[in-house]
Amino acid sequence: MRWKFAVLTGCALLALGGVSQATGLLGGSNSPAGAEAAAREQALLSKLEGRSVSDEAQTRLVRGPRGPRGPKGARGPKGAQGPQGAKGAPGPAGATGPAGPKGAFSSVTTVKGQTVVLGPFGAGAVGSSSATCPVGTTLISGGWQGGGISSTVGWNGPAGTNVWSVLMTNDDEVSTSFTAVALCATP
Repeated sequence: MRWKFAVLTGCALLALGGVSQATGLLGGSNSPAGAEAAAREQALLSKLEGRSVSDEAQTRLVRGPRGPRGPKGARGPKGAQGPQGAKGAPGPAGATGPAGPKGAFSSVTTVKGQTVVLGPFGAGAVGSSSATCPVGTTLISGGWQGGGISSTVGWNGPAGTNVWSVLMTNDDEVSTSFTAVALCATP
């Protein structure tokens, strides 16, 4: 195996030396570099005398024509998701939509119920108030005004088609009052 390496190394050096001399890199055999290259070439040739290079080794030194392209390989696995891109610029404003239909009510009126006074907790502390919409109007919402800091609302909602009722308990030590409020719409 070593002799094959020596033969191949020698051939490579001979080729390199020949190319160098042919291109004038060594400056001819009269220059010191040229004389040194010639001495190395002579030493390699003397080592190789008496040895023959096998047909197999010579075949390995010669490169054949390029073969046909191989088949396409299988698709690789999916890569990891990349980082989120930068936020894009806002789009242009949309066109103005058409006008909506006329509302069902021409006016809204606030109606207050009776004011209820609630005594301190434990003594008449529960009461209710109702606000009734006038004839020809429709109840649409409601609530209350007043009440103490510590009051509990037990009911706050419609109590019929046109009545808003509130049931409240006073949880404070002082009296308080409240009034039910109804919002009534006129068609």
